[in-house]
Parts: sequence; structure tokens; C-alpha cells
Amino acid sequence: MELAQTDKSLTHRLFEIGVVVKGIHGLLDLASALALYIVSGAMIYHAFTNLIFDELSEDPNDFLANFLLIHTHVTTQGKDFAVLYLFVSGVINIIIAVGLFLHRKRMFPIAKATLAVFIVYQIHLFLKTHSPWLILFIIYDTCVLALIYFEYRRRWPKESPTAMP
Repeated sequence: MELAQTDKSLTHRLFEIGVVVKGIHGLLDLASALALYIVSGAMIYHAFTNLIFDELSEDPNDFLANFLLIHTHVTTQGKDFAVLYLFVSGVINIIIAVGLFLHRKRMFPIAKATLAVFIVYQIHLFLKTHSPWLILFIIYDTCVLALIYFEYRRRWPKESPTAMP
């Protein structure tokens, strides 16, 4: 059952925005993976230290500057994992965004399961690192997951909610 293009409920608009942002997120992940692959960990560290040098020279105990300085030191092993993770995440996010944007019915359960796995992994990482950025990604992906669920029910209302994995 195809819906009229004039349907513009708030949930549907948020779904569309979430899908577009998910696609942009995927493109940014791919660009980041490429940049990280090309640039060495030492170059990243030195470039970043040059950017925050003024702040540290004014206040050597600046919490944010020291926090960022510590967390930008990328080891070779960590860099390789980050490149792989960003690449895979980017490809998956783009595939999900395109499939959802085109309203492919089979993409809805795939997107739901994939996002659930991402959310669980992000929670795992948060428990290890306590990164506030991960909280934002967890909240964002959870919202997109809910919007996928509501959009599926809106598009195919005759199907039981339990029919969608």
C-alpha cells in the first residue's frame, strides 16, 4: 500500500529528516575513514596540539584542552580499527538511508536490527570510555529506531507489529 505524497505528519517529517541525517552521517563516516587512512596518527596529534597550544599556554590546567589532547593520541592499532569502523559504519548508514528513503519494505526490519546492534555497541563503548559524544549517538540512533518503527506501522498498518523483527 503506497501512501499519498501529501501525508506530512510530524512523525513522518521527523522520519524523513532522520533518514537524510543518517545518509549524511554515512557520508561523513566514509570521508573520515578516508582522511584517517591517508593521514598518520602522529600528524593528527601534532596538528591538534598546534591548534590547542594557545589555550594550553594560557592555562596549562584547562580541562577541555587536556582532555582533547589526551584523546587525540591515536595509536597505529587504534587508527586501523577506527578506519575500518568508520568505513563499515558509513557504508551501512548509506545503505540504510537509501533503502528507507526509497521506502523499501524489507529495509525497515534490516535497519531496525542494524541500529539495535549499533546502539548496543555504543552503550558498550560508553561504559568503557564515558564519552559524552556516545550518549548523543545513542540518543540519536534510538530516536531514528523509534521513527523507523512508527513509519513502518504507518506505511503498512495491516501488518501486525510483531511481524516486523
